[in-house]
Amino acid sequence: MVNLYPTDRYRLSDNGQGMAYEVTANGQVTGLIYTIDRDDDVMIYQNAKNGQAAKKLATVTKSAMADYINQHGQGDLVNQLAKSAQVVDKSGAASSDSNGSATNQHDRVTGKYGNKGPFDVPGDMRGTWYSADYDDNSTMTISDHRMIIDGDTVSLYHQDP
Repeated sequence: MVNLYPTDRYRLSDNGQGMAYEVTANGQVTGLIYTIDRDDDVMIYQNAKNGQAAKKLATVTKSAMADYINQHGQGDLVNQLAKSAQVVDKSGAASSDSNGSATNQHDRVTGKYGNKGPFDVPGDMRGTWYSADYDDNSTMTISDHRMIIDGDTVSLYHQDP
């Protein structure tokens, strides 16, 4: 699992696009985080703690990471791990909007964390969609700015180039 926080939670030498990905193993925080910059370079840090400086271990491109994985025959392992990977957005405090719908402060902020504001989903795409892939049933509900996939809510934004 990876917890997603604003980079200002830590003291980092490079904040990337403003989000820090905190790596956990078996539910335990490892002290490893990474950020991603606009060029898709990944900055990896160790000993990351809330409010404290973290030590930068390396900067690596996503393509170099993929090459390393493939050269060492670990592609199947990565694909297997990806099936159970989870990203938990802990970037905002829960509140409610003017309609009483659950939201968070992060959803209402424009220009922060690489977004240019909420994405307006076209009306004909909104609603509840059903899928039965590989004998696994799932539902996806799409609203004006969000998707709910099997109970997990994802906010949709225009990406800042």
